[in-house]
Amino acid sequence: MRIVIDQVSKAFHTHVLFEHLQLEITQGFYALIGENGSGKTTLLRMIMGLEQPNAGTIKVDGVCSYVGIHDYLLKGTVEENLRYPLQLKRQAGKSHMSIDDCLNLWQLEHLKKQDVATLSAGERQRTLLARGTIFQPEIILLDEPCSALDMESTMRFEQWIKEYQQTHAVLLVSHHRDQIERLRPEVYRIKQHQLEYQPWPI
Repeated sequence: MRIVIDQVSKAFHTHVLFEHLQLEITQGFYALIGENGSGKTTLLRMIMGLEQPNAGTIKVDGVCSYVGIHDYLLKGTVEENLRYPLQLKRQAGKSHMSIDDCLNLWQLEHLKKQDVATLSAGERQRTLLARGTIFQPEIILLDEPCSALDMESTMRFEQWIKEYQQTHAVLLVSHHRDQIERLRPEVYRIKQHQLEYQPWPI
């Protein structure tokens, strides 16, 4: 599992986000920080192929999943949303969690048959996390995954990520400094159009 970001630049018209970014991500836990509008979400979307760089290349080696702050749930129930990635995953012949195990992990078992249109913000976010993790991707990109979670759900998420990063690659975008300090990933900051390693303390 590996992501290689090589000399990547991105601008929207005259607005430059970043220039000549270099980063290699392998197994482990990484965090991406920076001011609003610095390009953190855009970089994650480029890794997933949802946006294209103006220059440079991004290579992804491994099954990659993206859980974004503005992701959309499909129409239907929570269970149906979890079935969708499994249908895609089955085509590749890979292993995955059972729906019930994933529901239990994210405390959604009581919402299995509920229409996603009726979920609260926190329930929707947990459903997005469940959908993004059910097929156990080798690489997972997380964009503000705790923004709507209560403390109990946040602590459960943090415990999950501590375990998951031991055998997978995790790249987290977060504005929660206290959370990053608790989890202690390798931190990179987008600043003045560049990507720089941020030693502790951040």
